[in-house]
Amino acid sequence: MKVLKFVVTSMVIGLAGAETIRGSTAEFERMLQEDSSAQCSSNPVCLAMGVEGACCPTADGVFLDCCNRSCSAHSACNTLADNCCPTNDNVELDCCDHQEKLEEFRSYRNNAARACSAHTSCRQLAGDCCPTVDNVYLDCCGN
Repeated sequence: MKVLKFVVTSMVIGLAGAETIRGSTAEFERMLQEDSSAQCSSNPVCLAMGVEGACCPTADGVFLDCCNRSCSAHSACNTLADNCCPTNDNVELDCCDHQEKLEEFRSYRNNAARACSAHTSCRQLAGDCCPTVDNVYLDCCGN
């Protein structure tokens, strides 16, 4: 299955560790389950292909090419006709709500990376460790 070209594929690379990625992804997956437009079943092409779960975006922040591209599927684009997200020329218009969802993903990812529970050596601590609320990285954070 192809991925839309506008997606930044390095989005989850460079975090403190794989545990952080898994933690933030799990939290984002819960949010996606509550967002019916993110579900494959809400996108006719994804549904017809038999893809299940979150597609628009996936838990990794990727929008599959089966996602609804029509302008009418995106509230800020609904006065336009044809495809907007992306257009037939593969251009992502500013009115597409994909950017909002990607920002939500980044926010979840960044918040999860700060949590002590996301780092093996910090798990016995509560709150944020990497960095703390005072922007200090504790020794248990690792690299």
